Amino acid sequence: MKKLKYDMKFVLRGIMVPILILVAAAALVLWIYFFKISEASEKRAYRLLAEAAKTLNVAMVERKQSSFQQLNIIAHGINWDTDIYNDDNVLRKLKTFADESLFANIAITDKRGIMLYQNGSTADCSDRPYFKDAMNGKTSTQFLKSGRMSGDTVFVFAVPVRQGGEIIGAIIGTRNLTDILSVLSFQDEIAQYNFLCNGDGRVISVPSGDDLGVSVGGMLGKCFKVENGEVQTDDNQVCKYNYNGNTYYGIYTHSGLDDIFIFSIVGERYASSLAGLYSKLGVMVTAIIFLFTMIAAAVVIIRLKRRITIVKGNELERRKKLEEYHNFQSRRLLDRTNVLGAFNLNLTKNTVDKDGELLKRLTGRDAQYSVEDLCDIIFERIHPSERERYLGHLSREALMLAAQRGKSSVQNDFLFYNPGGRYIWLRVVADLVKNPITGDYEALVYAIGINNTMRLEQIGKKLIRENFEAMGLIDVESGRVFGIKALGGGDIMNNHGLKSGLVYDSVAQTALANYLSEYDFKFVRENIRFKTVKEKLETAQNWSVTVHSCRMGGDRYYKIKYSYLDGEKESIVVSCEDITDILASKMDIETGLYNSAGFHEKVTEWLKENPGKKYRMYRYNLDGFSNINGTYGYEAGNKVLRDIAKHMRARSTDSSFAAHLNADHFVRFCSEDYPSAEECYKKFLSDFADYEIHYPLTIHIGVYDLCEKDCGSFTMSYKAHLALQSIKGDLGTHIAYYKKGLMQTAKNQQELIADVENAVKDGQFEVWLQPQFNYSGALVGAEALTRWRHPEKGLIMPADFVPLLEKSRQITLVDEFVWDKCCEYIKILDGEGIKLPLSVNASRIDIRDKNVCPHIEDMAERHGISHGLLRLEITESAYLTETEELKSAVTAFKNAGFAVEMDDFGSGYSSLNILLDLDIDILKIDKKLVSKAGIGDEKSDSILRAVANMAKSLKISVIAEGVENKTQADFLNSVGCTDMQGYYYAKPMPFDKFKEFIKNKRVDGLQ
Repeated sequence: MKKLKYDMKFVLRGIMVPILILVAAAALVLWIYFFKISEASEKRAYRLLAEAAKTLNVAMVERKQSSFQQLNIIAHGINWDTDIYNDDNVLRKLKTFADESLFANIAITDKRGIMLYQNGSTADCSDRPYFKDAMNGKTSTQFLKSGRMSGDTVFVFAVPVRQGGEIIGAIIGTRNLTDILSVLSFQDEIAQYNFLCNGDGRVISVPSGDDLGVSVGGMLGKCFKVENGEVQTDDNQVCKYNYNGNTYYGIYTHSGLDDIFIFSIVGERYASSLAGLYSKLGVMVTAIIFLFTMIAAAVVIIRLKRRITIVKGNELERRKKLEEYHNFQSRRLLDRTNVLGAFNLNLTKNTVDKDGELLKRLTGRDAQYSVEDLCDIIFERIHPSERERYLGHLSREALMLAAQRGKSSVQNDFLFYNPGGRYIWLRVVADLVKNPITGDYEALVYAIGINNTMRLEQIGKKLIRENFEAMGLIDVESGRVFGIKALGGGDIMNNHGLKSGLVYDSVAQTALANYLSEYDFKFVRENIRFKTVKEKLETAQNWSVTVHSCRMGGDRYYKIKYSYLDGEKESIVVSCEDITDILASKMDIETGLYNSAGFHEKVTEWLKENPGKKYRMYRYNLDGFSNINGTYGYEAGNKVLRDIAKHMRARSTDSSFAAHLNADHFVRFCSEDYPSAEECYKKFLSDFADYEIHYPLTIHIGVYDLCEKDCGSFTMSYKAHLALQSIKGDLGTHIAYYKKGLMQTAKNQQELIADVENAVKDGQFEVWLQPQFNYSGALVGAEALTRWRHPEKGLIMPADFVPLLEKSRQITLVDEFVWDKCCEYIKILDGEGIKLPLSVNASRIDIRDKNVCPHIEDMAERHGISHGLLRLEITESAYLTETEELKSAVTAFKNAGFAVEMDDFGSGYSSLNILLDLDIDILKIDKKLVSKAGIGDEKSDSILRAVANMAKSLKISVIAEGVENKTQADFLNSVGCTDMQGYYYAKPMPFDKFKEFIKNKRVDGLQ
């Protein structure tokens, strides 16, 4: 850089002389200007007044047009097809528009001229000019001294209303005079007065604070006399006026409102003040110019001298920055073994000097990326929980802000998804610099692998947190302990606020004295001293002491264990582990809860200690536990049990304790003040809503709360279990209470189950048929329904025995009986020339039997019937629990020529996957959906319509069951479901009555 040379003569010649010339020229110009000041001030007064008048005219016209536009908008918001005078909606809208608009009042009228105002009143305005103009298709305004509604001075705005090109009425709005005059009430740089007058000069309004003595109703022409000739209100030119011996400049301007003008005036003294102002301003400007010229000359000389020093300093700073930037650039060449990748970013230009191989690995393609593109790529690979923190520290905006604040480096640790297929910990560092040549902010961003260190730290923290009550490191030389976790869950260092550690003996003695009884503390005090510990570790790798605490958290056992951290023997690891559950024989080792024996002993003990106190017993059963084991493995299933136990243990008290009985069965005994079963159920769902396995964890609860006398612990548990069994498999009910008589019911059910086999042999089961019709009344089939005519209990309906037989897996005995009977009935009907298909049920238990299809084929062959006349109904709910077996069974049935029906479709288990996975022939719509058909339930009707349309598009037949009335039948037929079954057509009946019933019926069965 060349050295600058400064010459004093150059300063005088180049700066001072031009300044002096400037001062002289300014003085000459001002001298000439003073001669023209008077003329200029008067012209300026004329011009300002004319411009102000023009501004007022524009403002008034805009206000007028705005009023017309608002009335048009309001008119479009009114339904003119109704009787506007008797429609409450029209009146309500008028009130709303009047409240929300600038109009004081709003009215509408048809072609008769009867005005309807927003308050509901009416008035005949057919004689008003503004109404007549509106009927002629013109918008208009009119000035009224007294409005009909308000009695105030108002301006009326009228707009015709058209519909289909024809004028059907008008909408009228009024605005108060004060509202219109707000346009005139302004003070610009002209001190003017604004009057509102008619075309003949009669005053409508005077300016606020008027001290001229002009009153409303007076004639302006009598007050303000024109110096030269007569001036009309529409001349729109500035003239001189005389009034009370004073001269004024004035102008008439049309207001934009019909026959209304604005008369604006300003006193002659205003022009004179302009001249005086200009004169004073000229003298002031001259003095200021001269003063500032002299000051500027002095400042320039001083600044020029300082400039040399500043330039030298800037040069040194520039060299320093160049050296720093060179060092920054040199980092690219450093070989760091723990650096996994690096990028050079130009934050200002949003460009990346890419590491081609690394970017290709990250994105799978080779391309040019911006800084924001790179941040987005990294963002997608950051763990979701870390992303917000990443954006706050390492986005382009964050880096730019850090660089602008002068930071040279930022760094943070993140979980990053490695293309290799796992998350790893990276320390992302960004070194920041400003390029001294271009001024751009640049960054060198690189990632350092810290996964091993972080994972070890995480694992260590987790193990310590979950498995130890306390842990610390004792320095062998000083005997000070540095706590990782203190008894009670706190950090020793945090609790005491000391960075140099605490004396181990003092900490240990104080902590155990708080946790142990005086007797127990005396017993272990010597064994935990630092001196004793070191002596023991000289002859053994580990030293441990077991202590018993009965103060904090009940009766607990702890093991305090000591061992050297490593072979250097400079630190001793001390830990405290709760081993109560391990030592207790009445605990379930897997879950840490009581086992059955321990639980019932604890209940018995509580009842003895709390005679007469109310209590409850809850039996819990986890839903779908076998599916968890089958899908995720037994280890995952065991973890679920442990986590449930942890959930239950966290809510245990002296009067509430839980046990793990077996598999997925838990039990809790609690006093009456413990949360209700409903609250426990909600808390369970809340705690396991986001559980780590993708399987919904839900439970069913059976409750015993009768507190019966002489009811032992085992009996209570059994009764709670009976309540639980009553809702097992019910997805709608999750809590059941034991009621008196439930044990007798269970006994009766067991008796029924025991009678099934003999009942089949003795012919106690009867197969009834319920006819199926199409909408026209033709018979299209029948469904087989079972009745049990018990010799002692009488006729038993399916709802009372089918669920029992399914649970006891004896349903197959009854199903096989029904299949065989239906084959016999089909043969009999066929012999009479009636080919009518019969539908029979195949239960979940039947589906699990791989030989079910061959077995049914044998029956059909033995009776000599067509396979197509036997339809096999499978309940929709079977799809959820027997998916694979169901697929295999349906395929086998179809291949054998049997028709397959999906029963109870829409009963609560519906899944479109059924239609995707199973090749079924007929959908039977459940009676719950049918019960709401055609009664105005839009949701139910839409579902039925959708099911019918979907089935039609899939070429699947549809039949609705549970049709009870003509309304339902008519609606089902209207949506395309023409086949129906229900009491509206016929009730179930024995076979002999069925044959009699169908004698005169048209049959549209299989031909």
